[in-house]
Amino acid sequence: MLKTRFVIFNTIHTQKLESTTVKKLRLRPLISFIALGLICFLLSHRAEANNGLKPIGVTPTSQAMGGTGVAHISTPLTAISKNPSLMSFIQNLDEGELGAEAVLGYTDLQAQAMETSATRYSDQAGSALLPQLGFMFRHSTRVVYDDPTVDFGFAIITPVDHQVRYDATSALDRLKVALSVVKIVPSVAYRATEWLSIGFSPILSVGQFELNEGVGGSGPSTRPSAQDYGSGFMLGASAKFSKVTLGLTYQTPISYDFENAFDIDEFGSNNDPTEDTLSLEFPEEIAFGASLELNRLAFTGDIRYIAWRHTRGFFKELDWQDQTVLSLGTRYAFSKNLSWMLGYNYAKTPIRNISSQNGDETVRLSNREISKKNRSLINGIGFPVFTEHHFTTGFSILIADNTSLDWSFIVAPRSDSEQSGSSSAGDFKFTQSSQFVASSLGFHYWF
Repeated sequence: MLKTRFVIFNTIHTQKLESTTVKKLRLRPLISFIALGLICFLLSHRAEANNGLKPIGVTPTSQAMGGTGVAHISTPLTAISKNPSLMSFIQNLDEGELGAEAVLGYTDLQAQAMETSATRYSDQAGSALLPQLGFMFRHSTRVVYDDPTVDFGFAIITPVDHQVRYDATSALDRLKVALSVVKIVPSVAYRATEWLSIGFSPILSVGQFELNEGVGGSGPSTRPSAQDYGSGFMLGASAKFSKVTLGLTYQTPISYDFENAFDIDEFGSNNDPTEDTLSLEFPEEIAFGASLELNRLAFTGDIRYIAWRHTRGFFKELDWQDQTVLSLGTRYAFSKNLSWMLGYNYAKTPIRNISSQNGDETVRLSNREISKKNRSLINGIGFPVFTEHHFTTGFSILIADNTSLDWSFIVAPRSDSEQSGSSSAGDFKFTQSSQFVASSLGFHYWF
């Protein structure tokens, strides 16, 4: 299985000030940058996520270091997506300066699934573009680096854009699942003291969902995706000492009610011809991170708790389990122009193996009844993107006075899951496996 990801990473729009007087921002590069970001979003249509529909990292630097970022001081977009309080400790912005980042990633997820027989079928949902766009502005006159600052950030992030369908017969041929989420995230960070910063990010989210299954081998139904809006927020705090930085974040759940998103009759449980509303909630998260900066060497690690079992609606009713995500990363600077990064990320899939089910028993799904066999159909082959182990590496190199390059490489070995049992129609087994290799390339330019 091979998946490549090519990332255009154009960051930091900044002007070095010789004093604390605010200079005018150059508008032409900024307008061009915003146009590039909007084009990225118009082109995007699908992307994969790794820790239970949660990406292990947004930027190449975060990816190369195992998806860390709760305590590791990196770039504005990494801070906004991982811990907004870290914006206060980014050193290459002065009063009145604007930092900007655009990320465009390409993915090609390939997964396999099997229904009862020994024939495996491949996911046919196609390739993907993953865009991100972020800005950061520092507002507060200061004489030295340790003076208090207020930093403002804004990001548009696509953390989830999942699709799956198969070139198969029977149930595999009929099932199609599509889920996408875009987040609009304004952020603010206040550096209260030399070592302490707090951050806050309100989140406005737009989600689309589609769950289609045909009847009698006719192929998936063609109802359009349902759309809804959600909101939440992230709180972050960080403490930076001489060589050690600590970070802590909390993100609220974000809920959606997708009207007319699917028809449960397609799963053979009811005779009501009306389409059903699917309630779905992305879980709350708590994360803690720590980093150690030495002369040339840096170590960082995050631990994140994702509460799938405590959500409302779809994921809870599918019996998804909570996750504890471990992220580790290190960075070594060979010189001021070249750094090498290495990382590891692990999280057990939220969809666990189940055997010896009574497939005729029913469970609740969006206030309706569905058989355990059909719940396993959705779980076992509808979400084949959950790799558990991720090994990452990359480098950052300054190739000119105002231009640098980042690159990351991710290997995720094969992960398998199986849900099986028996029903009045006979024994059933739904299995899926997924693995990938990903590469990210990023360019930084200082205006």
